[in-house]
Amino acid sequence: MKKSLTEQVLNNSIWFFLNSLMKRVIALAFTIVLVRLLLPEKFGIYSLALSIAMIFLGLGDLGIDQAFTIFFSKYINKEPEKANSYFNYLFKIKISLIFILSLILGLSAYIFAKYIFKQPELLKILPISAVYIFFFSLSGFFSCFFYIYKKVKLDFIKETLFQVIRLVLVLLIIKILPQEYSIVGIFFSLLLTSVIVLLFSVYYSKKLYPILFSKSETRIDKKRIFKFLFYLLIGSISFIIFSEIDIFMLGLFLKDLKFIGYYRAVFTLIIGVWGVISVTPVLLPIFSAIGKIRLKKAVDKVLKITFMFSIPAIFGVLILGRYIIRLIYGIEYLEGAFLLNFLAFLIFSEVTINLLIGVLSSREKPRFVAKSLLIAIILNIVLDYFLIKSLLNISSLWATAGAAIATLVTRYIFMFSIMFYANKECGIKIKANYIIKPLIASLAMAAALYLIAHKIDVGIISGLLIITLGIFVYFLVLYLIRGIKKQDLKILKSNAKV
Repeated sequence: MKKSLTEQVLNNSIWFFLNSLMKRVIALAFTIVLVRLLLPEKFGIYSLALSIAMIFLGLGDLGIDQAFTIFFSKYINKEPEKANSYFNYLFKIKISLIFILSLILGLSAYIFAKYIFKQPELLKILPISAVYIFFFSLSGFFSCFFYIYKKVKLDFIKETLFQVIRLVLVLLIIKILPQEYSIVGIFFSLLLTSVIVLLFSVYYSKKLYPILFSKSETRIDKKRIFKFLFYLLIGSISFIIFSEIDIFMLGLFLKDLKFIGYYRAVFTLIIGVWGVISVTPVLLPIFSAIGKIRLKKAVDKVLKITFMFSIPAIFGVLILGRYIIRLIYGIEYLEGAFLLNFLAFLIFSEVTINLLIGVLSSREKPRFVAKSLLIAIILNIVLDYFLIKSLLNISSLWATAGAAIATLVTRYIFMFSIMFYANKECGIKIKANYIIKPLIASLAMAAALYLIAHKIDVGIISGLLIITLGIFVYFLVLYLIRGIKKQDLKILKSNAKV
């Protein structure tokens, strides 16, 4: 029997959820290894170097991967020659851009190390990171084929390879190299891993699309692409700044880089949570190929399921986050647990933003997103500057919290603006019950978690039991207040068999 669109979407979403869960677990293991081996100060230097590299990596995307997914998905079945032309054209832009940016990063390492951050170690790290982002960016481009052809399993294998190989290499390198070269060795392991992952991505992309790299004489609307990319360009640059500007700004103001280590460690934990819940990469090619009415119905269901998981995740992190940090990162990072009071709320905003931006991009309406994001990023930079500078008078930890507050405020302003535009352009409304009922159930869960966690010594086994109990309380209360219906359970149950 052919599945409905909603079932298709949720089917792929749950498969993606399981894949994301596995990837995040291995990625978290990698972070734990770094956090424990490097300790806060060296982890702060690593985080600063990674943030600089990620800014250049993001600039090398500029929405090209997203544009490729959308245009290729639209034409691959109707006009395959045109789809091939879109691939060839966007691939040329991609490889040229990331090559230039990698070259700029490598050549500017001295400026970053001596004049901007005054951290000599960056001079050895940034040239290696420049080569790393070149290969890693290209592997991300070819991974788009896995979502276009709905072969999420291949992306799971690719990410698992990346996470496992880099983890093994880092363990070997840190054991072999002297401590002063540990961070250089880590970035070298990232470089080697990215080459392996690129080869994997190209090989399987060729299998899925046999005429990969073949020439096509079919003309395409380049003006349409550039118009679309222009707004994605603004949006991508702004999103990169949103993601990394806090660490960049903290690097300018703080002398003790251990607080950057705290921020990166806590932020990584939050990214892991929202990354597992977010299903946008699976949905983008589906949203691109369907009509407006079917789109509204599908998004409505996905929003309900997404809120059902993202809202309790916030309360779980708020109550148990301190214990989680102590268990996985060590007592050296407990001071940074304070940042969870602000960053935990990003779980809801980021999952919602990513989903609605995916919807708007699939309709080729990135203009409002780009403008709103640009305004929000200016506000974020201003808030970062004043909050970090003023709260630094209290302590370095509060200055770090200032960066978290700045990002939290601006992300929620941006989220509400995207909600407004998604309603205006696509008729997508956020139903109050989708938020209120999970919120009530989450409060009941939080009360249960708080009472238990403060009466026992939370370890690995007891922690897992507490989380299991919390999940049970949450879904029980949600069911009693009719926040989840038999139809929702049936969909989840049928997709759990995938």
